[in-house]
Amino acid sequence: MSMQQVLPQVNFQQAPDRSLHVDIETARLHLESCRSKHIPDYQSLFSSSIAMEKYADGKPKDASWVEDRVKNLWERRWKEGDPFSAFAVYQKEGGFLGHVVIGHGFRPGQAELAFVFHPHCWKQGIATEAVEAVLKNYLSKVPEELRLLKGRNVEVVEASARHDHTAALRVLEKVGMQMIRQQKEFGQMRHRYSFSVGLSN
Repeated sequence: MSMQQVLPQVNFQQAPDRSLHVDIETARLHLESCRSKHIPDYQSLFSSSIAMEKYADGKPKDASWVEDRVKNLWERRWKEGDPFSAFAVYQKEGGFLGHVVIGHGFRPGQAELAFVFHPHCWKQGIATEAVEAVLKNYLSKVPEELRLLKGRNVEVVEASARHDHTAALRVLEKVGMQMIRQQKEFGQMRHRYSFSVGLSN
């Protein structure tokens, strides 16, 4: 069997203290649970005005914001045994590329997906490869007893992208998400997408 047939691979580990560590291997990428060690890479990404132009509120973030976000949200969730958190994305045997988060949504049973990548790896299918691995391979490996969001087993993943962010819209469509509505978020009109999670996978 070739490597192409067995990838992506998800290595889901839970320690005796309930903390989680996850690694995901795709054909070109290595994704791992976001930790404090990733802060310098995250500061480089989130301070980039080009990378951040159409992500969330469109504003670059300073070093202290990034450190707080990593330590007190994403890393904390992993340490608490919460599988709905962020992944740092690296090229295999290469450098840092970007960030994918599958976090808590706005209502019971809903997760929220977002992603941002360095401009140097745009237009290479890298975001699609990373997002698809998280959405379609990672979620199916999460033990059912850990899939609760606001007291309900996760049933749907949603994401939004600015109406003029054609690259992000294309990624969401390529990974199988369906547009459900347009609405204003972060002061801009955005397209909101949805993906139904099959718990039997």
